[in-house]
Amino acid sequence: MDPSTFYERASSALPSELATRFTPETFTHLQDTASTNDDLREGLSAGTFAPDHVVVAEHQTKGRGRRGDKWEAPPGKNLLFSLAHRLPADQTRWPLLPLLTGECVARSCASLLDSDTRVEIKWPNDIYLNDKKAAGILVETVMTPTPCAIIGIGINVNLQLSDLPSELQNHATSLREELGCQSSIAFLLGLTLSHLYQIDLMDAPSILCSLDWIRSHDWLSGKGVHVTLPDGSFLIGEARGFADRGALIVEDSENAFHQVVSAEKVTVLGSR
Repeated sequence: MDPSTFYERASSALPSELATRFTPETFTHLQDTASTNDDLREGLSAGTFAPDHVVVAEHQTKGRGRRGDKWEAPPGKNLLFSLAHRLPADQTRWPLLPLLTGECVARSCASLLDSDTRVEIKWPNDIYLNDKKAAGILVETVMTPTPCAIIGIGINVNLQLSDLPSELQNHATSLREELGCQSSIAFLLGLTLSHLYQIDLMDAPSILCSLDWIRSHDWLSGKGVHVTLPDGSFLIGEARGFADRGALIVEDSENAFHQVVSAEKVTVLGSR
């Protein structure tokens, strides 16, 4: 799809009060790139991009997840984009951003799906549809010229199971697989941006409402988990939701509760 048509279709999903933030000047559409997060970072560093800028790609060759895991999709089938989000001075609020982003992605997907489709968030950065992964999020931070979060999002939109390696076909899904038909990638961008633009890390009442919603759509809740921590140690227990600043709560076998702020990997016990 050509950039102008993509932009117009995405714009049509935005309410009028948010449309001024998504303009041709704040929108970059690429056919191929290594990583939209890297493109956005370079633009911010060079001063050619500013907060609210969006970079969308039809295909990226070096997309990645948290901890550098490679993430690549067939061209033209998924929504792959990054958004520059201005961060507040209060850095204690920053860890909430991945979860709040997850809510935005989950809500935008849910608006296109049947009401009986289970849309859930796996801490800290995945979206699951009916127990299969459909989207991933990578939030990175840049401090200059102004503190910004680079929010990278990949949503499986028109991907088919036949597009995936056999080892992933039982663990991944897409909007097309759940709906049985194709969806407009550009329109989904607009839907997702309409939620992302409303994130305000300093709006405590709004955050509490979001956390309530996220807790009610928590894929890990009540499951046994093996959490690999950044220092190489691990924690085994049962997931018990989230703390108010976004940490994962795990109850161990001795009924002690632990708050996990960062983890290398979270695996559900008994899963492959």
